[in-house]
Amino acid sequence: MKKRFMTVAMLLGLAAATWGMSDDVWKSKPYTEWTDADIQKVIAMSPWVKTASVEATWKPVQQVNAASGQMTNSGGGMSTAGGGKQSGGTSTILPAEAERDAGTKGPQVAFNVYWMSSQTMRAALARRSVLHNGKDPAEAQKYVEAPMDDYEIMVQGADMAPFYRQEEKYYETNAALEIKKTKQKVMPSRVVYGKDPNGNINSAMFFFPKKVNGQDWLSTSDKNVEFTCKLGVSTLHAVFEPAKMENQKGPDL
Repeated sequence: MKKRFMTVAMLLGLAAATWGMSDDVWKSKPYTEWTDADIQKVIAMSPWVKTASVEATWKPVQQVNAASGQMTNSGGGMSTAGGGKQSGGTSTILPAEAERDAGTKGPQVAFNVYWMSSQTMRAALARRSVLHNGKDPAEAQKYVEAPMDDYEIMVQGADMAPFYRQEEKYYETNAALEIKKTKQKVMPSRVVYGKDPNGNINSAMFFFPKKVNGQDWLSTSDKNVEFTCKLGVSTLHAVFEPAKMENQKGPDL
């Protein structure tokens, strides 16, 4: 397993913001010149980030931390939530679904979905680590430019109860990336939960192979690729547009 270079305490419940700039900073200037405002724009408003809501049909987990509203780097290391070896699953299994009266609906819960294997997203983490955690720029550069064997999709929300209910293995058959035009669907090869210092689940990283039968199955010529993940009896949907996922160097998946 590749070594990671940044610990991620990802944002929960990002609210859209109005920025005093009209350009896409991931195209207009190198990440080494990004300001905090630039970084926030990348992690809140770029093509590598989607927000979707689903009906909560589950009981909430009270010990999961509430949304912080910002993306921060925690700890002294530099590895992503899917980085080093972690234990498979969790022993905290919740009741299957919340009890509801017939015909009623549960509240809408927002989840953020991040295309974390992109250099642009990793550059945002690296730049913030350099600005605020005193990380060596050379090490940050290695992290940004490290080759990725998989497409990495991270899910995070204020209510992570569905991930407490099911172990990581469950999501290997209940999540997918699908090219909408061709209907080609790929399941994750593995799923890893990220946890805060108290052991609470704060993210779920999905690893999708870049090749199927030895061939690349996704490219920036594909108009839409959809990430789906079953959460309770609801399904999370997040549609990415590969053609828009480009930085200064070109396509960035």
